[in-house]
Formats: sequence, C-alpha cells, structure tokens
Amino acid sequence: MKGAKLAVDESKKSIQNRLSEGESDRLSAFPPEPVDCFFFKGSALAAWDAHPVRRFELLYVTHGSFSYLPAGLPEEQAVTLTAGQYFLSDRPLGQSIRPSADLAMLGCYFSPALFSDDLPEDATLGALLRHPALGFPAAYPADELCRRVLTDSNGRVFKLLESAMQACESKGFCRSSLIRAFLTIVLILTAHRTVSGTSEAGRSRIVSYLCNYVQSNYARNISLSEICRSQYLNASFISRKFKETAGVTFEQYLQNTRVQNAKLFLSSTDLSIEEISVKVGYTDPGSFRKIFKRICGVSPTEFRRSHA
Repeated sequence: MKGAKLAVDESKKSIQNRLSEGESDRLSAFPPEPVDCFFFKGSALAAWDAHPVRRFELLYVTHGSFSYLPAGLPEEQAVTLTAGQYFLSDRPLGQSIRPSADLAMLGCYFSPALFSDDLPEDATLGALLRHPALGFPAAYPADELCRRVLTDSNGRVFKLLESAMQACESKGFCRSSLIRAFLTIVLILTAHRTVSGTSEAGRSRIVSYLCNYVQSNYARNISLSEICRSQYLNASFISRKFKETAGVTFEQYLQNTRVQNAKLFLSSTDLSIEEISVKVGYTDPGSFRKIFKRICGVSPTEFRRSHA
C-alpha cells in the first residue's frame, strides 16, 4: 500500500512539474510589461531619464535623515525629513539632498501616464489626483500635497511602497495595475491624514467650495456632515474652520442663504408661504416662519406686505 501511495504522489509531482514548466514557457513568450514608474533604494537619489515628460517623486526615509531642496526653489525652502517621514515632489529634475551619514531611503518616480493615458504629459499633481482615475474630491486642495513633510505613523505607507516596488521589479502580468493600486492607496491615505493640516489658503478653498455648494443646493435637504462624508473631509475640523473663515456656522450660513432667497420669492412672486418654504429647503412651513422671523425680525407675511 505504501509503495502504491508513493507512486501516486510521484505521479502527481511529475504532472505538477510539467504544468509549471508549461506555464513558465507560456509566460516567457511575452515580454515584460513596460511601466511608467521607477523605484530605488539607498542613500542617494537615483537618476532617471531626462525626458521632458513630467515626473512626480515620492521619497521615504527608512533610516537617518536628509535635507531636500527641489529644483528652482531658494535655499530657505529646503525641507528636512527623518525616519518614518516622506514627501511628494513635482520637481525631481535638478533636485539636491544633503544626507546624514546613516541615511537609507526608498524612492519612487512616476508619471501621470501610469494612472491614465488621457492625462497630458505636463499634468500637475492636482490634475492627476482630481482625474477620474483617482477621483479626489473637488474640495480637497490636492496641490498642497506637494513638498510637504508627511509622517507615516503606523508604517502602512512604507509597506504599500515596498509592495509597489516588488510589483515593479516583477515580470508578471498586470504589474502596472498593481503599482497603480498601491500608489493610489498611498495617495488616498496621505490625503486623509493631511486634511486637518492644510494651509490657510487650502482651508479658504474648502470653505469657498462649501459656500458655493450651499448657493447651488440650498433647496435640498443638505448637511455639513453629509457633504464632508461625500468629499472625504473631517466634519468637525471643517465645521470649526468654516466658522473661523466665514464668521458664522455652516448651519447659520445655510439658513441665511435660504432666507435671502425666500425674500426674493416673497417680493417678486405670488407664491404662497408654504410653496416658498418648500422652494428654499423647508418641508415644515412652521419652522420656515420661525427661522425667517428670527433672522429678519418680521414674519414672511409682514415682509411681503412691506415689499409689495
């Protein structure tokens, strides 16, 4: 019995070996898939081709530190990164770094073409992130991800970059898709972690986006939490920054916008109070009347009479 089992096992191994060899032969018939990406490790920047196509760069410090100065920027704009930190740059050509003696880093160059063929060669990082291939929300100040020191607090970004590098070095099918998937997750994680640290200009753009959204959608049942959820923004942070920038809360801004539009309807149409209430976003006419009087000091009916 043992001899028969051994013969069966050997036969299985022989079949598996022949299948593996056949699969290897089939794969070797196809050349490696070209990718618009390049990874490197070490203590120095690797040179990629000097073709005028825009290249983005991601540098991750695994040990030691370095001071980095992108091309064309003054010395005072140099940034310093230490272990566990990384950053994106849109100016890899002509850059310079000042490494510590024990520097070790993982670097990556990639072009917009890695994510979509219909992106122009000179696409900015913001254009890349807002492209449907990545789908960053319109309110997010995507260009601010460039040249900011970012911290990988749990090591997840490093693991994703290592996986992307392994995919890049492989000869298998669909390696571009794998690299793109890993880098997309890195960019999305980075966006989530940095929204609370955007600059004053970036926060102003987000507030401006919210104000424009209210002006276009005040008749709908909208809330700040729902908007922030759809735009991948932190609602409590945005709520605080909205009040600091606009001088009123989001809810107050929404109510003021609705009342201002209600005043236009009251003074220029014969619509009933109930109809106007619905047109400006209130399903309950009683609530509309209370809010209108609180903001304007008079009821909708009194306002209409005085503006007839």
